[in-house]
Amino acid sequence: LRGVNSPNDLRQAVLLRPNLFSREQCVVVDWRLVAGSELAALQDVWSYFQLQQLRVVVDATSGMNLFPTLRLVDNSITNF
Repeated sequence: LRGVNSPNDLRQAVLLRPNLFSREQCVVVDWRLVAGSELAALQDVWSYFQLQQLRVVVDATSGMNLFPTLRLVDNSITNF
């Protein structure tokens, strides 16, 4: 679901898709949604999703840099 910036936005996005529960069982959200949200808001939305039997997966891949010293392009100027 794109354009979701808060847990309440996530709930509204799910509610706007009435056929979601018949087709899907999981929603994937970016880790920044969880990191930037209040715990009480997350608990409220997560409990609603548990009642609806909808799983929420938090995708943390955008926040990982598995190769911090690897450069794919050699565009730095070096003087020897």
